[in-house]
Amino acid sequence: MTQIQLKLRPTEGALLRVIGVTERRGYPLLHVDAHSGDEHMSVSLSVKNNRPIPLLLNQLNKLHDVYFAEVKV
Repeated sequence: MTQIQLKLRPTEGALLRVIGVTERRGYPLLHVDAHSGDEHMSVSLSVKNNRPIPLLLNQLNKLHDVYFAEVKV
């Protein structure tokens, strides 16, 4: 299991796009925790890492609504 921390723009559908990319790329979601604020949304994803995590991070960081995505240490 790997935990990924993200900061998103608080726009409509941003969280759905993140979840969609994660699942379509073959990383089953185990847990999602999201907190919304005025300036950004903090999201923590727990995924099953059957594939290399840098591939997922690269795809998530390409999304327009994502400020950053990184592995939570």
